[in-house]
Amino acid sequence: FPVTIEKGRRAKFWGGKTAKIETDGTERATLHELGHMLEFRFPRVRQLAHEYLDNRTAGESLVKLNKVYPGRGYKNNEVCRQDKFSHAYMGKIYSTHESTEILSMGLEALLMNAWDMWEKDRESVDFIAGVFTGLNNEQSLMLREEKLLDKKAGALK
Repeated sequence: FPVTIEKGRRAKFWGGKTAKIETDGTERATLHELGHMLEFRFPRVRQLAHEYLDNRTAGESLVKLNKVYPGRGYKNNEVCRQDKFSHAYMGKIYSTHESTEILSMGLEALLMNAWDMWEKDRESVDFIAGVFTGLNNEQSLMLREEKLLDKKAGALK
């Protein structure tokens, strides 16, 4: 799965046969976009992130991000379900329902010690750690999916 990382003005991730990460060069932004890439590359991880987000924020009202974080450049249509995440952006809801901010914000928080996630949001810490170590005593989800994707690709040849 080829990935190119380029420096740009704003961090972004594009999926496809070759994934492209554009980053401002900071470790935090790069980790964040890698989280989006992992959700794109591994559908089971994306599914689990959506399930976690949906379960965690069930019953929460949508809130505009520009009301939560005024003056930070959020558009009027960017919304989240705040819950008690260490950062409200983790609860961002995309209209396409293709991505979440759970893994990307989580990687950023855990590896860069951002937003005091270790102290304030153990539930998210446990979820993110579970994605990388395997859930319910399963083999690591990403390694398992990689093998399945390789098998499918081999069968198509």
